[in-house]
Amino acid sequence: MPAAVKPEKVNDIAGVVSALNSKVQNVSLNLDTGNFDIKDAKDRVLKTIEVKKGYDAAYVINRSTKLDDVEHSGEFMKAKRDEKYKAITPIETNFAEIQEDLLRAVARGTPGAIEVGRLQSELATIERRLRNTQYNYREVLPINALRRLYSPLSNDDRVTTYEVYKLNQTQNLAAARTVPISD
Repeated sequence: MPAAVKPEKVNDIAGVVSALNSKVQNVSLNLDTGNFDIKDAKDRVLKTIEVKKGYDAAYVINRSTKLDDVEHSGEFMKAKRDEKYKAITPIETNFAEIQEDLLRAVARGTPGAIEVGRLQSELATIERRLRNTQYNYREVLPINALRRLYSPLSNDDRVTTYEVYKLNQTQNLAAARTVPISD
């Protein structure tokens, strides 16, 4: 007797994938609707798991000849960009305030050395948060760069005083560009 999954145990696509990997016989793709059906022994549909549909806005903008589709995709991408800028603005403001405090502490001279160190550390933390917000599909990695990176003829093997940040791609951006389609 082939294995079967209980309909109440499958509630999403992850459950469907798990069931299909277990080689159950009662979960199948309905080619007419594009959704997954869970059937009983008499081939009656007990439950349907809908597959969310969408399209890549960047692909539509670059390839579509339909002006309405291009405009809709452009508005979607603009809304995403505006959402990101809204999240970035308070962090940038905080960064600028700490930077001004740091400049004032440096201008005061030697007695403020501990304060300068604290402000530099705080500034580095805020910068990392800012960069992670700006580039939410990349991670900001602090690296200790050698001084000869900036002055190649010096052959200086010491590391720079401050961390240098580089962006590391961690995900595909298509997920952020997907415009959901509702029937």
